[in-house]
Amino acid sequence: YADPVARRMHLENGKHYTNIIAVPSLRGSSLEKCGHPTQKPLKLIKDLIQASTEAGDVVLDPFLGSGTTAVAAEFLGRPWVGIENNSAYCRMARARLARLRAENRRP
Repeated sequence: YADPVARRMHLENGKHYTNIIAVPSLRGSSLEKCGHPTQKPLKLIKDLIQASTEAGDVVLDPFLGSGTTAVAAEFLGRPWVGIENNSAYCRMARARLARLRAENRRP
């Protein structure tokens, strides 16, 4: 359900989704891959955020890793909070966010 009102009504009526989000896994040669061993595809995380939040909702990722959730949330205009205790992964996430922000500044 692309329509959030229809999605909410569907779920409130006790019905469940019957489709599955199909996203190919990231392979070692993927251009999206940035070095995290369990990195998730950006499309998957964007789809999950859109399916489970509304505009203005804060997205929380308590295991930020390479920052895919932060990148997806920022791309979708959702505020986000990320927690990560590995400094290498924090640098990785910051670099990804910096690239996204630089791309959005281009005319």
